[in-house]
Amino acid sequence: MSPIIKKTLFRIKNLSGSLNAGQRQKEQTTAINVKRVLITALVTFVIIGIIYSAKLPIRRSLNEGDIAVEDIYAPFDFQYEWGVDEEKTKAYQSQAEAKVPNIYSIDEGVFKGAETEAEEFFSLLLSYSKLAALSAEEEDKAGNMEQLRQNLNAEIGKDGTKILLETGDVSKLESYTLETLRTIYSYPIISQKMRKSLRAAGSEDIVVCNKLTRKKKEERIADIDTGKSILDKIKPLLLYHNIEDKKKVRILSRLISSWVEPNLTINQDETDIAKREARLMVAPTYLIRGMEKGEVVVRKGQRISREHIAQLDVVSTMAAAGKSFSQFWGIVILICLLMLILYVYIKKFEYSIFAQGKLLLLISLLIIFIALSARLIVSSPLSSYFIPVAAVSMLITLLINGRVAAIVVVVAAVIVTLIAGIKFNIFLVSMVGGIFAICTIYKARSRSRIIRSGLYVGIFNLITISAIGIISNFEPNIFLRQGLWGIANGIASAAIVMILLPVLEYLFKLTTDIKLLELADLNHPLLKDMVARAQGTYHHSIIVGNLAETAANTIAANSLLCRISAYYHDIGKIEKAEYFAENKQELKDMHKGLSPSMSSLVITNHVKDGVELAEKYKLGNSIKDIIQQHHGASVVTYFYHQALEKKRQDETISKEAFRYMGPKPQTKESAIVMLADSVEAASRVLKNPTPQHLKELVRKIVNNKFIDRQLDECNLTLKDINKIAESFVRVLTGTYHSRVEYPDNKLKKYENNNNRRPKKNKT
Repeated sequence: MSPIIKKTLFRIKNLSGSLNAGQRQKEQTTAINVKRVLITALVTFVIIGIIYSAKLPIRRSLNEGDIAVEDIYAPFDFQYEWGVDEEKTKAYQSQAEAKVPNIYSIDEGVFKGAETEAEEFFSLLLSYSKLAALSAEEEDKAGNMEQLRQNLNAEIGKDGTKILLETGDVSKLESYTLETLRTIYSYPIISQKMRKSLRAAGSEDIVVCNKLTRKKKEERIADIDTGKSILDKIKPLLLYHNIEDKKKVRILSRLISSWVEPNLTINQDETDIAKREARLMVAPTYLIRGMEKGEVVVRKGQRISREHIAQLDVVSTMAAAGKSFSQFWGIVILICLLMLILYVYIKKFEYSIFAQGKLLLLISLLIIFIALSARLIVSSPLSSYFIPVAAVSMLITLLINGRVAAIVVVVAAVIVTLIAGIKFNIFLVSMVGGIFAICTIYKARSRSRIIRSGLYVGIFNLITISAIGIISNFEPNIFLRQGLWGIANGIASAAIVMILLPVLEYLFKLTTDIKLLELADLNHPLLKDMVARAQGTYHHSIIVGNLAETAANTIAANSLLCRISAYYHDIGKIEKAEYFAENKQELKDMHKGLSPSMSSLVITNHVKDGVELAEKYKLGNSIKDIIQQHHGASVVTYFYHQALEKKRQDETISKEAFRYMGPKPQTKESAIVMLADSVEAASRVLKNPTPQHLKELVRKIVNNKFIDRQLDECNLTLKDINKIAESFVRVLTGTYHSRVEYPDNKLKKYENNNNRRPKKNKT
């Protein structure tokens, strides 16, 4: 095949590959755009749902204590509730109380009385049995024998006494009887008279309350025992004790039935409690007043009272019901426009945020949060000035940036205004508080700054509300009272940020300046481990941090992120510290027995190891990305040249095999750390670090990175690169400044001169 044909086929193959890559990229971009549109549409529907989630009038714009700026007339006939009708309310409460049935309980005193009678009887029977065992002479001496016999005969008859005494074990009979009584009295027993009266009143059930547990249970009146029906239960209970003599069972049954009395009585305390609860459950009845169409509801200059609010609520609710269709579509169009503006703004001017789905999700959740907060606050007795729009602006400023926070504040202020009743004063306070929160929280590096920002927002809210009150000719006590809600808003916003900030940092894996300052602590486990195992790498990282921070300041990048990322950019070297030149403690070369490709693999793997450590110690995505990108896709030049020197004649060495995995730096901060890392490493081996040599070195390294296209994917301009190079030269010149050398003899001479005592001045 001719060289021309080969060349043509190669170009066609490359062209098709480029077309396929372009097609894939286009498909990926389309998929991302579709996902973003779906998120925006979902948020739009959720916000519209929140606005219409409660039956609250959204057209009323007056509050109690405001001054009417114009006459308000009734647009139609309507009635409204005003004031409690005491007479009707009491009548309904009495009716509810009358419907509460009596609550009954078992009277323990009835059982105690029956138990006492049974004990007295068996005591009498026991005394008689003892006297009956005496001789005639002794019996005459016991004068009460006849009296006992008469009493027993009156109870059970002469034969009954004889039958009960046949066994001679009166105590057993007593225990059987008492146990039977106790069992019978554990159940409610109703009198015939009470049963008839309850049935005459139309009751089929009664409520029985346990006095100990206060548990209530409904019982059917027909199922409750009476004195007659209880006889059927006595004999089975006695037979349970294995009393074989039926005569004894019959006598004991007759005795027990004579001691059984109804034990069900009214529990007055529980009944009174139930009636009191029934009264409280009755809702108050309001007086109904009416107004005719055209009648004046509020006159201009009149102070709005509670009755006016009741009237206006009815009017606004009825008007909203009549015009709900047009109002609904008006709000839908407005919310859709707002979300479209937000979508287009972020896509056009903040594409780095648009490309990250998690950041769009965060913005969406915070917008939904402020809408829900507004709905809850408007539905509660709290003032609408308490809606914490400033909290959302603070969170977005800290987690993303102030530009996005500003546009979100505008959207949030409009949403809050719609929920609060289309009040311009709410929109103005939300806007002022939100924008001022962005200004005061910008680049906050301590949690105390958040509290201070909340106080500033509260003060500005107070000033804004007072200004609105002065314009509206409100009395000072009214707008000052409302201003206190503005101060509370600022304090509450700071508290919300303090609570939600660490949660959102963790959930969305974001790194704020506050988190970065926490990572700046040199006692962090990773930094301590680096000091112990890779001292050269640690010293290198500190200097790289200084270089990167200075460079970031010159081009208005995030200098704190650059410095802290530089501290951690080489943490992957900790495990195999001895394989890196800056950590060599001995003359032994760890790469001596390795092939150039294996040595290159060991070196490049420190990036992967560093990313794993960053995830393990939760350093955050910002630092993890810089660790991953700080070498980009550059070549490990030393081992690549070594491989070229050692290659065999028929062997081909691929330059790509000696490159880092990348990706190339995606942000200004990643690029700065890359350049600072390369410059610091090269400056260590510079034999004569004069300012001129340092300048040439820096220019050479920066140009090499630029030529190798390592800076193609970050948004650095040529002007930025030039400023970064100049800042590196300044820092390195200060680090490697020249020193005057003193010979030993001169030093000794100067030391001796310094040690002499000064001569006294005779003059």
